[in-house]
Amino acid sequence: TTLIGPGTAHIAQVAVDPAQRGSGLAGRMLDAVVERVRAEGLDRVTLLVSERNTAARHLYNRRGFHDAATFIAAGRAATHVELRAQRPELSSLHA
Repeated sequence: TTLIGPGTAHIAQVAVDPAQRGSGLAGRMLDAVVERVRAEGLDRVTLLVSERNTAARHLYNRRGFHDAATFIAAGRAATHVELRAQRPELSSLHA
């Protein structure tokens, strides 16, 4: 977790080995984080989750998390880009 404001911790990432999914591990991790946050006197925990990640959203809802905001992430298709370095020994790099 990261302290992101007065009384607020943010869970940067929750990851469980695919072989362990369904074992309750993620729920136990969340419970431990919330317990630690409370013990430190903080009263709010935030996290981000994809709208499409229904399994994680279900878990978070069961643990008392709720939608507070929505954000849009955008990208574009990758294209070939040639990097031209200032140093001659790097001029052959391509991305």
